[in-house]
This record gives sequence, C-alpha cells and structure tokens, in this order.
Amino acid sequence: MQAREPAPVAVLGAGSWGTALAIHLARQRHEVRLWGHRPAHVAALAQARCNARYLPQVPFPSSLRPVATLEEAVAGNAAVLIAVPCRALRETLRTLLLAAPEVERLALACKGLEPESLRLPHALAADSLGQAR
Repeated sequence: MQAREPAPVAVLGAGSWGTALAIHLARQRHEVRLWGHRPAHVAALAQARCNARYLPQVPFPSSLRPVATLEEAVAGNAAVLIAVPCRALRETLRTLLLAAPEVERLALACKGLEPESLRLPHALAADSLGQAR
C-alpha cells in the first residue's frame, strides 16, 4: 500500500495559536499556508521564517509558507483550519466565503466566546455558513 501525500492546509490566523498549529501541521508533512489579516505581519513572518512576536525560537519548517491573501491560502482545494480570536470569526468566515465559496473541508480552532453575543464558535459558524455545512 502506497502512502498518500497529506493534503495542503490553510491556517487562517497568524497569532500564537494559529502559528503553533501551522508549525505542527508542517512538521507532519503537510504543505501549510499561514494567512494573517495584516499584510505587514505576514511579510515579516515570511522574511524571518518564524513568528518573532509569539514564537521567536521556533523556525518555520520548509513546508510552511506565509501568504498574504485568502485566495492563495485556500488554492488547490486546501483544507482550512480557522484559528482566529472569536471576536474575528464572523468576519473571517464572511471574507473566506467571498474569496472561496467552494471550500468544503473546514475546521475551527477558535477559543472562547464572541464578546458581543456570548456565542460559541460552532454557533457563529452555523450562522455564517448555514446549517448545510
């Protein structure tokens, strides 16, 4: 039996949690595209090949690539892991659906509650994506 190549993964959220998850996935032989909403931060990640603010002592594996756009992150039917703060989840989902409405493989790694509504991430996703997803 031949080993299957791991699927590409887009990690949305380039803070400490998203970066840690992206590094872990890259170490597991996934092609990982790490997206953040601030282009200057993404450029700094790409140049330093680490997240100097949150994980300065952990270099990025070669299969982890910071990207500036959601379109680039999810290209090639990548699985999507969202690791943004709950306060940013609705907007991230809205932007993702505009950039790539065909995304099928989506997982949430958000922690906490949305401050305004006190709703959990899965409830915010159901609102944004519809019950069919």
